[in-house]
Amino acid sequence: MQKRRSATRPARLLAAAGLALLATIALAAPLRAADTDYKGWFVALDLAQTQPGSLDSHYANNFVVNGTDTVNKRLVMNTDSDMTWRLAVGYGFGKERGSLKVSYWSFDNDQTEIKNGLLGSVYPTVFGYSNSGSSYIGYGNNTTYPITAQATTKVKARATDIDYVRPIAVGERTTIKWLAGLRVASFEETERFDGVIDYNGAYGAGLQTYSQAKHFKSDAVGPRFGVAAVFGFTRHFSMQGSAAFSFLQADTKGESLAIDNSGATDANSVKDDHLRGEIRDYDLRAVWNYGHLDYYLGYSASEWSGLVTDPLPAADCCTSGSGGSIRDNIAFNSLHGGVVWRFGPTK
Repeated sequence: MQKRRSATRPARLLAAAGLALLATIALAAPLRAADTDYKGWFVALDLAQTQPGSLDSHYANNFVVNGTDTVNKRLVMNTDSDMTWRLAVGYGFGKERGSLKVSYWSFDNDQTEIKNGLLGSVYPTVFGYSNSGSSYIGYGNNTTYPITAQATTKVKARATDIDYVRPIAVGERTTIKWLAGLRVASFEETERFDGVIDYNGAYGAGLQTYSQAKHFKSDAVGPRFGVAAVFGFTRHFSMQGSAAFSFLQADTKGESLAIDNSGATDANSVKDDHLRGEIRDYDLRAVWNYGHLDYYLGYSASEWSGLVTDPLPAADCCTSGSGGSIRDNIAFNSLHGGVVWRFGPTK
């Protein structure tokens, strides 16, 4: 098996170096607590190594008949982590008046996986059963002619937020921050399967191919609410935990296609409006303050449901045991670090 990824090694090294640099600065700087009575503009930059979870990129089934027994193996692509970033710009209105900020987050991951030497038969599950012709390549008791299967996936996710944040001091070293805002989000996924077998002239056949592809995109918008608790351990160091919930209205469009060796095609399309979507964001971070700068390191999880549901699940026929999970939610888990710059005067 060979595996290729567009998320290159230099990108990984860059993300790791960025997080290490933030950690070094945070630990080495002579920190002091940031003044809470702040009025003016601020900018925040966040870098993360993000692992998507529960994508369930099930692209085919490999059936091998051995005597009276049939063995079925689900072929699923393992999605690796990738570098993500978030940028925020906002304005603080001063003590007890809160702040307004606009932020943008992006995830973009492409992967390719190749499996060589598969025996038996391969049923791709990107499109599933096709009425236009054969829905598989090879045959169950094939032990002579190896099959090559290639799968590609592309996943894109975006989130733009407009938030008003209001801090309330509830103790000498404890502050609660309430959040209310609006989120615009999108999720886009592309899958493709390409299979080839060379019968080398047997049965009057030579090279045979079979392909399936799918693409869908969901756009969503809705209100966002959240709360964060800041626990100050010293003047220079605090821990912050937060949770935010977005309740979204989503529209989705999708299309899928199957092409057999003869060129015959079978196509599906869908448009579904007024879907319910929800995004749950959780974050825990350690924060160091130095004048007009905040440095932080933390762990975050973002759970997306509804708008990530596949609107064109693979049609199932003659593929016993092929089924897979009906995905309704995925997660983006991140180790992240960042810095916040404040440009206005403190009082």
